[in-house]
Amino acid sequence: MPFENFYKKADKETKRHWKSVVSTFTLLAVVFISLTGLYSICENRINDYFKEKARIERLDALCKNLPKPDLFYLVTREKPVSYNTDATEIVYHYQTERDPKVIIPQFIEWFSANGWKRKSDNELIFTKDLQTISFTSSDNFYSHYDIYCYEDEISFGIYD
Repeated sequence: MPFENFYKKADKETKRHWKSVVSTFTLLAVVFISLTGLYSICENRINDYFKEKARIERLDALCKNLPKPDLFYLVTREKPVSYNTDATEIVYHYQTERDPKVIIPQFIEWFSANGWKRKSDNELIFTKDLQTISFTSSDNFYSHYDIYCYEDEISFGIYD
C-alpha cells in the first residue's frame, strides 16, 4: 500500500512534537519551582539580616545611652555576636578609678527606677522585656567593667 508509510511518518512527528512540548513544560516547571525556592531562601535571609540589624541598633541605643557615673570611660565595644537568628549580644568594656561602692549603686538605682528587674541581690543582671544587661568586673580591683547587652526575641531569655 502506498499510503502506509505516510501515516507512520505523521505519527512519529506528532509524537516527537508532543515529547518536545511536554519536555519544555517540564523544564519550565522545574525552573519555576527552583526559582521559587531560591527566592524563599533569599527572602528569609534578608528578613533575618534586617531583624538582626534592628536588634543591634536597639541594643546599641540602649547600652550607649545608659546613664554612666562620672569618670566611667568606654574602652572598647566588641563586635555583636548572634547566637541564632533570634538573639544578639554586644559587650562594652569600661574603665574607672572610682570605688565600686559608689558606681554600682548608681546603676542599681537607675535600673530599678526604669522598670528593670534584678535577677538576684548577688548578681548585677537586669532584665526588661526581651533585653538583659549584666555587669561584671574583669579584674580584682574593680577598675575594669564589662557590660553585656543581650536581646532575645523569644519570651524566655538566658537569665529568666
